[in-house]
Amino acid sequence: MCWTRPLWLNPRGLLEFKKVDAFRFRTATIVTQRRKAAILKKRLNVILILILLVPAMASCAARTQDLSASDDLLREGKPIVSPTGLFTATQRELTDQAAASYRILISSTTDESTYLSAAAFRHRDSNFVLWSDEGIDVLWAYNGDTGVYIYVLEDGQWKEIPYAKNSDWAVPELLLQLRPGYF
Repeated sequence: MCWTRPLWLNPRGLLEFKKVDAFRFRTATIVTQRRKAAILKKRLNVILILILLVPAMASCAARTQDLSASDDLLREGKPIVSPTGLFTATQRELTDQAAASYRILISSTTDESTYLSAAAFRHRDSNFVLWSDEGIDVLWAYNGDTGVYIYVLEDGQWKEIPYAKNSDWAVPELLLQLRPGYF
């Protein structure tokens, strides 16, 4: 079936008509409408995902911030004292790194002995440094990039041990709360 539609005015002011195939015109219109509907559906899906995810992410962030404000965690300018009171852990800023980072300095409260961690911790990573819950002088350091390190005093020397998930070390409760899926 064909029909005509005005195309333009000719120089004499008369309308000229062009034959148009109605099936092709209707098909093109339907395809255009379907494309618009698909785009609208994608936009609505994105909006729905944002509406659902934002509150969930905000609640997780708030929970982590509440726990990370604990006095048991090492922070810049706030050293933490070991359970026995014989050692303190502080942050020693590094100036030779491209990214702002620090090492952990463990110092004795009774003499001048110190230990500087081999691992560097970037400020932009998630870092949680705390003493063990068991009342012994074992320092735990979680780094979101490189993993977990345990600092143990053996024979008067501090040792840095990478944590293995199948090890016999009891993970501090606060660290379990801060990173429940890791341990």
